[in-house]
Amino acid sequence: MPQRRSFLLLFIAAGLGSCAYSTSEPAADEFRAADYIAPEPGATLLLLHRPAAESAYQSGDPVVLQAVQEELKRSGWNVALVSNEDYEVAFKAERFELSRRFSAPSRTDLATAEFKALSLVASVACASTGSPLLVRTRLLNRPTVIERSHASWDGVRREVKPADGRAVYVHGTGPGISVELVAVSPKGKLLIKSYGGLSLPYDAAASGATLLPRVNPLADADEIRQGVAVASRYLAGI
Repeated sequence: MPQRRSFLLLFIAAGLGSCAYSTSEPAADEFRAADYIAPEPGATLLLLHRPAAESAYQSGDPVVLQAVQEELKRSGWNVALVSNEDYEVAFKAERFELSRRFSAPSRTDLATAEFKALSLVASVACASTGSPLLVRTRLLNRPTVIERSHASWDGVRREVKPADGRAVYVHGTGPGISVELVAVSPKGKLLIKSYGGLSLPYDAAASGATLLPRVNPLADADEIRQGVAVASRYLAGI
């Protein structure tokens, strides 16, 4: 039996909305350091792509990694990949320190440990390569706002597709898949944290207040390229 997720539904009617690839407002929780300066064209950026936070999305990791590399190269930079093993070693050490201080570390503690590990990897890797920064990306779920037949989140607007072919008009909330981009300086300082919406993991059921999971929500290469471009805009100083 397929998984179902409830959400607020005000009405369903016939007819479809406008283009599925339009944009929306950027995320309110994004960050760019006031002293950030975009790397010079031709510079080599280090790229660490972490496995998706949701295991169901990890099959899309290779496609998103390729899209990020292409976007960075399109902006004029070279790209060198950083091994996830290097990060895991650093994070394991940070988690060990946490376990010595707390029997049950909080989410904030774990997030701090994750960034400390990332900062260490950035410092070591940038020092050995001369790179001006390290970029870390990963896939994760983010909240969306659904209005009529479209969902908006993290700089994009996507069509909520009907599971049975019937058009839907929906108002409410639901999940959306985004790529999170974090840029760290050679000194381990946070420079950028940004998001780009990729795809909706659910279709709308014509019967009413349910969202049905898509079999392959990361199959649309155009959606992935657009979302990656949205997440990468701060890197170029836009």
